[in-house]
Amino acid sequence: MYVYCLYVSEYPAWAYGRVLSSRAPVVVLSGGRVIARRRIQQLRGIAPGDRANRVQRLCPEAVLRIRDIQLEQACWDDVLREINTITPFIEVHDPPFVYFAGADFADVRSLSARLSVQIGAGEYRSSAQLAALRSAEGHVLQLRPRRWKAFLRRFEVDRLAELDFPEDMLEQLQLFGYSTLDGVRKLNERQIQAQFGNDGNRLYRMLHPKKEARIPLYRPSSSVEIWHEFDDTVAAEPGVLEPILMDLVDRASRRLGVYRCQRIRVGIQHARAAEPRWEGRILSAPRSVPGTLYSLAAPLLGQLLGLGMEVEGIGIRLESLRPPSAEQAALFNERPAVLGAVRNVHRRYPGLIRRAVLQADALFEEDEVTLETVVTGGSE
Repeated sequence: MYVYCLYVSEYPAWAYGRVLSSRAPVVVLSGGRVIARRRIQQLRGIAPGDRANRVQRLCPEAVLRIRDIQLEQACWDDVLREINTITPFIEVHDPPFVYFAGADFADVRSLSARLSVQIGAGEYRSSAQLAALRSAEGHVLQLRPRRWKAFLRRFEVDRLAELDFPEDMLEQLQLFGYSTLDGVRKLNERQIQAQFGNDGNRLYRMLHPKKEARIPLYRPSSSVEIWHEFDDTVAAEPGVLEPILMDLVDRASRRLGVYRCQRIRVGIQHARAAEPRWEGRILSAPRSVPGTLYSLAAPLLGQLLGLGMEVEGIGIRLESLRPPSAEQAALFNERPAVLGAVRNVHRRYPGLIRRAVLQADALFEEDEVTLETVVTGGSE
């Protein structure tokens, strides 16, 4: 049985692409510099570490976004949910890698195309991970045991940078004449450990995999789900279902308590259908206000309805639950609406809003005031 490894290259940019639901040229910034960008033709000249003004100069149509860890986690929860539709055996890791097993190969291939991710299949976790790095977006690379040595002969050492191996270690390996992993594999454990320490040990274990523990059963994260079942089937019309949806959203939001959700899904149980049909979306920020949640859920209901359909039930599910983030700025406490406005501008035009900071002990007059970018909770 194969172990599968799902890999998302440039994950922060991929996550924003999921929220935008488009092929926009997304560039993600942190500290004013590029940390991820979509691998598309328009951004071919952009590299990690570039400043925002260079991105705007080379690609005026680029969509700049500040890194949002909560948003990335919500997208990752959605990836795990998608995998869970084809197998219950998932070993959860932080993005951009996750391992799973027990899935049909055709389902895995469909999953990779649906999510636009790279997936590798191998006998061990390490071989599956290396195969995922060599796979293409939307495809599955199946690495058979008898092809292991040939595969390593074509795997360049510098690609290990995507696995967080130190750059100086990879440079030294190439200076020693080891340009591919096939050559590195010939080193014994004592040699590679003496030269590279713990990183050398990790690489040795990857190239000489042994029997591993099985992939565990996946336990989905907490969510709030509420259904309304009709005594008799009703027509799938907005005028009939929207008031029910509004009531479900209100009840679900009360059950959230102090939490907020960042994923929302609406389900419809069609007459004579075995399973409900779902539509969902990832929210740009955690929400808990019933009116806001309903305005986000109503378009999902419209996507589920069709002419002549009859409905037996309607449900809502709030996922990716988050506790509220603490805010220390007095202005935001006194005028809560200001925080939402600042966040929206900051997300769309990162670095544009700044505030003056006084430096009482500045030596020169021109250093008494500096401008700092306003950072709101959950935006960076």
